[in-house]
Amino acid sequence: MPNPFDQGSVSSNLAQVFGYPGVDWVIPVYPWKPVTDGVSFARSDERLGPDLLPEREEGQEIDSESLWRRRYHVRAPIQRIQEEPMDTGPLSTMARWWRGT
Repeated sequence: MPNPFDQGSVSSNLAQVFGYPGVDWVIPVYPWKPVTDGVSFARSDERLGPDLLPEREEGQEIDSESLWRRRYHVRAPIQRIQEEPMDTGPLSTMARWWRGT
């Protein structure tokens, strides 16, 4: 099974981790021109623009959380609507904690 994160060349793979090549590759500092946020990495089947970021419409910004959700197929959290006031007593609080609500 091929590696889905292989970008096709050693320098492209290193750029995903260290940012664009530069002096900051050899000294221990934050990358001057990072390509990723260090949490979400491009897959080889993902279409990337010339800046090595996902292709997007002109002027469209992609925040890191939505990019992470799209790459790893994570659903957005369910927004629960609270219809009635909740009891804040110790037993009801413990019961909500136990159920995870």
